[in-house]
Amino acid sequence: MYRRLTLRYIILRLKDNQEIRIQYVFFGNISKNSLLTEREEGLLEWLDCMEISNRNVSATTIEIVKHYIGIRNID
Repeated sequence: MYRRLTLRYIILRLKDNQEIRIQYVFFGNISKNSLLTEREEGLLEWLDCMEISNRNVSATTIEIVKHYIGIRNID
């Protein structure tokens, strides 16, 4: 199960049609033996952080990963 789940990012985005989107991004630890189960939302899989930009994800998600990698390398 999840351990030490912490809120790391809150992303606010104003779309062209004046729609406001809010995205909450949490980070946490899981056990190495955690099973990935199929969900209605789609395929869940583990990815290396460097693979994210090759996937069909939002620009916001790519920027979050870039930032996270940058600060992780500083720590």
